[in-house]
Amino acid sequence: MRLIACGKIIKPNATVSKWLKHPRRIVCSYSTGAERYFARLATGGFVGHFHLEVVSQKMISRPPKALLRPRKQFDALTSTVIGQETIVRVTCFFVAPLDSLSPTAVIRTLSEEKTVAGVSMKLTSGKLALAGSAIDEIEWELQENESDIRIGIGALRRAIIAEDYLEEMLRWMRSFFETLIITQEVQTTTDAS
Repeated sequence: MRLIACGKIIKPNATVSKWLKHPRRIVCSYSTGAERYFARLATGGFVGHFHLEVVSQKMISRPPKALLRPRKQFDALTSTVIGQETIVRVTCFFVAPLDSLSPTAVIRTLSEEKTVAGVSMKLTSGKLALAGSAIDEIEWELQENESDIRIGIGALRRAIIAEDYLEEMLRWMRSFFETLIITQEVQTTTDAS
């Protein structure tokens, strides 16, 4: 539903450094299949800062018309940093049915209703800090319908910015989501469809 890649270019050359200093906020829209997404580029703010974000239209109440630019202009601007090495904070949010989570995983066990001494309780959101893993945080929140859950996974990593930079970040984060959060039965069903 949402992917955020907020990075710092490690050793920008003079041209890239000057480009990164300029404060800019632009958005483009694009479609893949029946889904529409918005991509946002932000620079400026602090030295070497480069921010890319993609969000599903389903998560936006009003499209950001004032910042909207053609996709070609967005691609031309982002091409400035192709080939640059970055340290990037990647955060990816997924929405899944609660019953698709592994029954023994911490999120599902904490999110199920428990009754103790006649009192019912359940954790409806939370955040875990991880050590010894490529990802360093997992957060979750039950949705209003209480059958779906929004899960965010965060990590810090080094990466070379390429044309498929965001796609590669999504694949990487999705692998953690499928391995650590979702059950094998759901993965098999999803892969077959």
